[in-house]
Amino acid sequence: MERQFTTEHLILLPGKNQRDNDFFKDMLHKDGDFRIYSGVASTEKNIQMFQNYFEVNESCFYAIFEKEHREHFIGYVGIGYQHQRFEAEFYISRPYRNRGYCTEAL
Repeated sequence: MERQFTTEHLILLPGKNQRDNDFFKDMLHKDGDFRIYSGVASTEKNIQMFQNYFEVNESCFYAIFEKEHREHFIGYVGIGYQHQRFEAEFYISRPYRNRGYCTEAL
């Protein structure tokens, strides 16, 4: 059984590559802040590094959807393992920022 969480405005579902990957990579292209997010240039090769990002071993990511638009992926939140440490990670698509969604999801 999938563990789903709901908050006042959001639904969080376990990240699934098949469901979420294309939406996430599309956001990285359109939002225009890939370098800020990842630390590397916005090239197709670098964006492809995020292929299958949601089901990485030793990580736990949840896809974020607004309650009002349950089918529309707006970002993710979770715990990732990088450089021998765990880190809280999140990404919210530019049109949905500054609404407190990252804080609410965390």
